[in-house]
Amino acid sequence: MSSINHIGLIPDGNRRWALKNSLDYKTAYMKSMVHIVNCIGWIFDMNFESISIYLLSNENLKREREDIDSVIYAEEYLLSDILYPVCQQYSCKVIHAGNRDLLPYSMKIKIDYLCSITRDYKERTLFLLIGYNPIDEINTTINQNGFIEMSLLSVPKKVDVVIRTAGGASLLSNFLPIQCGYAQIYMVDALFNDLTRQEIEAILNTASQVKMQYGK
Repeated sequence: MSSINHIGLIPDGNRRWALKNSLDYKTAYMKSMVHIVNCIGWIFDMNFESISIYLLSNENLKREREDIDSVIYAEEYLLSDILYPVCQQYSCKVIHAGNRDLLPYSMKIKIDYLCSITRDYKERTLFLLIGYNPIDEINTTINQNGFIEMSLLSVPKKVDVVIRTAGGASLLSNFLPIQCGYAQIYMVDALFNDLTRQEIEAILNTASQVKMQYGK
């Protein structure tokens, strides 16, 4: 591969997928969590070192109760039941990026435990953005001279490629704006649960052929 190492994933379109398939939100989000695990494996199979996944923003926490309860339920299932085996398989450390104080206590416990049991894995890194807002991240990393300490960011690596599903406008939606300064952004028409391995591989193979100038 090229110098691309860090892949960002914005898994959008779960509510639309639920409506399209005449399913309730909880079922759609549960399907999404299983698919996230699949996507992690597909990306790591291509020998990329890091993945950042946008699971829950501060704005998401303001949604209707039925929706956010379904999201929390599904993401807790991801954290406690199905994510660890793939982390173990790929020797992947999990790091949480976000304000844990905004999250339900049960979710905090699951995040802390998953980060703890994977902390000694060295080969790959998975950043989970849960309760994330870039302003919070930046405010905690400004040094005495008013500069951002990149090494202290919750995601301290530049993002090389961002994949966002569900089409629409090409927005980052506050997904790691500092880290994505030079990221290649790929919008996929498919709703997240319909995203295929072939689509991911095609995007990343294309991105790997792009010669980045980085302002030169």
